[in-house]
Amino acid sequence: MVADPRLLEVLQQNAMLAGLSDVVLRQLLADGSMRSFGINEALIHQGDPARWFAVVIEGRAKLVQLALDGRQALIRYIGPAQEFGIIAVLPDTDYPLSVQAVEPCMAIFWTGETFGQYMRLYAQIGFNALRVMVIRNQEMQHRYQELLTERVDQRLARALLRLAETAGERVESGVLLTIPFTREDLAELTGTTLFSVSRTLSAWEQVGLVETERGRIVVRSLEGLRDFANVPEPMPSCPICGYLRLRKDG
Repeated sequence: MVADPRLLEVLQQNAMLAGLSDVVLRQLLADGSMRSFGINEALIHQGDPARWFAVVIEGRAKLVQLALDGRQALIRYIGPAQEFGIIAVLPDTDYPLSVQAVEPCMAIFWTGETFGQYMRLYAQIGFNALRVMVIRNQEMQHRYQELLTERVDQRLARALLRLAETAGERVESGVLLTIPFTREDLAELTGTTLFSVSRTLSAWEQVGLVETERGRIVVRSLEGLRDFANVPEPMPSCPICGYLRLRKDG
């Protein structure tokens, strides 16, 4: 693959590749292969042999996990410069979840064997991977604690605040959540039912906290959601967890 400056810039922003020289990143680009995916198309499938590690270049996708009883859990969303499939560097493993495009996506893929060779050559990648895994583990522990200790409206408010931070765009009426998602997705993300999500959003819409605009949610009052979430300050942003900062007009 040709070392396009735009692609190089995306890899420079990836947490797993932080600290690597441009020479190494160009070699990575040369060893990778670009793939494109349409909306709702799977980039990887849960249960398949883990053979590929990838970094998203364009578009956004969701990580979902299917339980034994058939229920699906939405783990999180990813976008440009975020990775998935690091488990592929380990032999004889399967993907623990699926990655599904929520809008047209492009990603660079490397075989697990190839990326594993880079990890052995460059200790920085292994350190970065450990840091990412620790942050992911802390994130999942926090969400588990929320499930055990918080009300549905608190969890939903926190989820919307996170989405506003990582995928929000300033509009006249507030902050538009630009990721395409449904109320079913919000229910999966917060560990509740579609009925509870719909009821809560309808109540918030009546008091002016949120509004629905062309099938997407606009947060009209971040402060009001923080009151429900019991979050006194803006949600902290993280270079690993957040792939798109809140954009301001101009």
